[in-house]
Amino acid sequence: MIRVLPVLLLGALLLAGCGAEPGEPVGTAQPSERSSGSTVFAPAGIADAATLLAALRTAPEDRSQRYDRAAFGYGDGPFDPDGDGCWTRREVLVRDAVGPLRVGRGCRLTGTWRSVYDGRTTTDPDAFSLDHLVPLAEAWRSGADRWSRDRLVAYGNDVGYRWSLVAITASVNEDKGDRDPATWLPPQGRCTYAGAWVAVKTRWRLAVDPRERAALTALLRRCGPVRVAAPGAPDLAALLP
Repeated sequence: MIRVLPVLLLGALLLAGCGAEPGEPVGTAQPSERSSGSTVFAPAGIADAATLLAALRTAPEDRSQRYDRAAFGYGDGPFDPDGDGCWTRREVLVRDAVGPLRVGRGCRLTGTWRSVYDGRTTTDPDAFSLDHLVPLAEAWRSGADRWSRDRLVAYGNDVGYRWSLVAITASVNEDKGDRDPATWLPPQGRCTYAGAWVAVKTRWRLAVDPRERAALTALLRRCGPVRVAAPGAPDLAALLP
């Protein structure tokens, strides 16, 4: 059966924050409450990005071994732990749709999407890429290389937190690659991006390297208070089949 989901936007505060540049205070970045079925994305409190950053461990990146993308659950076909027919990429597209969204058989989507990194919009769900805000390679070099297989897969498919995965313009995703905020920032919404980066690293207890910390500290100082949805600890049981 085809179902039509209600209109649910990310909220004026989030949209304003995504357009902010360094030096402009941003509002609270609230997650969406849109659901594709059994997976629900809901607000879970507010956190201050600078406070989160201060608590993160500082450690040099470990580049001694190359990360394996398949270890994060990207080698065995579509990943659909809740069995609702929408795999990870589609779950994120459902959540990130702006305005009315129609979900058909096989998770066929009809709607509109806006890339929070550059403000571009599309009505083609295949035109946007799925971005791990903290890239898989970056996570690997920041402590994930010591994780269990289950934790790696849960990280690669973390639909439980608004900022872990984002649907964005493909060309911007390619430009970003696996770089951290010391060497890459999005064209728009840099304050929100910095706060989200810190929140994802907090959620997964990943370290920051000295250059990364310095860049984030300087950016957050210029931004003023940046508040993000509190990351919380990941629920592996909910993220895995």
